Amino acid sequence: KPGLSRAERVIAFLETLPITSGMLAGQLFKVRPWQREIIEALYATDADGRRIVRESVITLPRKNGKTGLLAGLALAHLSGPEAESRGQCYSAASDRDQAALLFNEMEAIILQTPALAQRTNIQRFAKKIEDIPTGSTYSALSADARKAHGLSVSFFCYDELAQAPNRNLLDYLRTGTGGRKEALGVVISTQSSDPNHAMSELVD
Repeated sequence: KPGLSRAERVIAFLETLPITSGMLAGQLFKVRPWQREIIEALYATDADGRRIVRESVITLPRKNGKTGLLAGLALAHLSGPEAESRGQCYSAASDRDQAALLFNEMEAIILQTPALAQRTNIQRFAKKIEDIPTGSTYSALSADARKAHGLSVSFFCYDELAQAPNRNLLDYLRTGTGGRKEALGVVISTQSSDPNHAMSELVD
């Protein structure tokens, strides 16, 4: 839509996506005020229209709908208003099961959204989704990933960094954003009790 800010375009995109489970399943996602604050901060722009934020740390308690929000943001960068040519989008988590949660949510959203289903190729076994018009890809990674070297990251989200056994995957992802003009990294996690943990360092 013309005249919308980048944050407003992301919000408008999210509100076209379905809720896929729970009591509100089948209804469209409604961005809540606290989610709007996060999105407006993430996608604020400078005078040239460039996004200002490259990395963000969001601390939230468990069970607050963050998986749906992260899935929507990942889709915005894969197939939505923030998609770029041959972008590389990643979600990271401390183990394969948790890493699969976001992939499963994104897949469920795509399968209930014909416009997205028509433009994407889902590789379930590999936990990978390709956006055909842009050539962008999304992959789910876990903290034991050996394939995280040499990435060219346009978007990453790290779910529950506080549970990660080490900081290796986070460091690979952060390093991988260096080659992109407007890469974005989003860490959403509870706090860590270890002051030397990567999550505690980011919060500090």
